[in-house]
Amino acid sequence: MESNIYLALKGNKKYRHDFVLYIIDLALVFLLFAYFFDFAQNRIGAVMQDPILSLFKPINLTWLIFVVLYVSVLYTIVVMYNEPERFLVLLKAYIVLLLLRMLSIYLLPLEPPATMIHMKDPIVEGLGSSGRELTKDLFFSGHTSLMFLLFLAVRKKSQKAILLASTVVVGAGVLLQHVHFTVDVVIAPFMSYCSYKFSNYTSYTEKRE
Repeated sequence: MESNIYLALKGNKKYRHDFVLYIIDLALVFLLFAYFFDFAQNRIGAVMQDPILSLFKPINLTWLIFVVLYVSVLYTIVVMYNEPERFLVLLKAYIVLLLLRMLSIYLLPLEPPATMIHMKDPIVEGLGSSGRELTKDLFFSGHTSLMFLLFLAVRKKSQKAILLASTVVVGAGVLLQHVHFTVDVVIAPFMSYCSYKFSNYTSYTEKRE
């Protein structure tokens, strides 16, 4: 495989085909989310009590969560630029993760914590067709699961350490802000792991993990 994404796209027809296919698939999933989020927001969900959240008052950490998450995404893209096959695995895993999240939200509709401080994420809310605040996209945490997926995707220990620490910050942040229930955050890494393993073992890579 060529040494970076640009060379792989330029010189490897199969890689270029898969890359374009995954980008199209990702765009279609985002389009589907636009309608699904409106559907989920209009449903009446189950009311759940969370003894962990009841231990502390919510703190507004919106900007900390936002900065850590999107800087981490950019960081991952940069460090994976020279690992084109692993980047494809990450793209595919993210698509699978989004589909799993949509399925889990559909199967387990929840009302948000009563003490929630809304986290206004312009990118996530941009997926909604009506532009309303999204509060019922709960089980499981999309921000935490994406962070852990990035952690799984990188190879070097130093990179993993940075992204694992960032995952902890984001996961703790959404709990401290009462954006999610504890179970939403706890289950998120497991969903990321399943998505990444599925993607890895169904992709034609030179060396599977």
